[in-house]
Amino acid sequence: MWQITNNIKQLIMKMFLGNTKLIAGIILAALFISACTSREEKVAETIKNEMFKNLYDFESYQPIETKIDTLRRDKYGDTLIYDNIMLIKAASDEFDKAKGNFDEQKEICEIYMPTYYSSSTSDKKFYAARDKAKDAYNDMTFYLGIMDSLTIDIKTKVKDCDNNQYGWFVTHKFRCKTKGGNSTIGTYYYFMDKDCERIIRRFDEDEMSLEQYHHWIDNALEVSDDEGTKEKSDSKEK
Repeated sequence: MWQITNNIKQLIMKMFLGNTKLIAGIILAALFISACTSREEKVAETIKNEMFKNLYDFESYQPIETKIDTLRRDKYGDTLIYDNIMLIKAASDEFDKAKGNFDEQKEICEIYMPTYYSSSTSDKKFYAARDKAKDAYNDMTFYLGIMDSLTIDIKTKVKDCDNNQYGWFVTHKFRCKTKGGNSTIGTYYYFMDKDCERIIRRFDEDEMSLEQYHHWIDNALEVSDDEGTKEKSDSKEK
């Protein structure tokens, strides 16, 4: 009789322990789902508030897809590197404008190059174009210097990255209306804090896609590496 009772007790204990693990698993799963849902809801609310402030026609705003990834302090996630890349891109755009102007004035100079037979009018056009070409060249040199300085700084900042998570990288696709009333689809990229309450940085795919952003960073690091190699070879030759 005692043996039977003892066996029943053991069976009950096994059933209890088994159910406890099952219940614990269910609770953990529920907490995980709740955390994910809560995070997605927070992200959606933060983006919605940001859209309310910036969209021309907020009433037409319709979320399509939102992807949430871990944001780490690495070469792609560091905000200071992001800032440098945006400055490099802006300087690059200005450099291209200056180069376009330089090429245009250079052509004019070639057309109105002073000769023994040239008129005073054509000579004036030449000298005016030459002065403008000089100004454009100085602008090109200026923006190249900015890009070089920022590129070197990026390499230093990459070395300081610890790869720790500090927030979320959010890709948000949405539909809205333009000023002209036309429906359009846009994609914004957000650097968001861990609490999903603050947007640290944001850029528009129309201005720069994610692939282009990564390319700008990789290219900057490659340029820095090339310059470092050149400096070492120059020092060896000396």
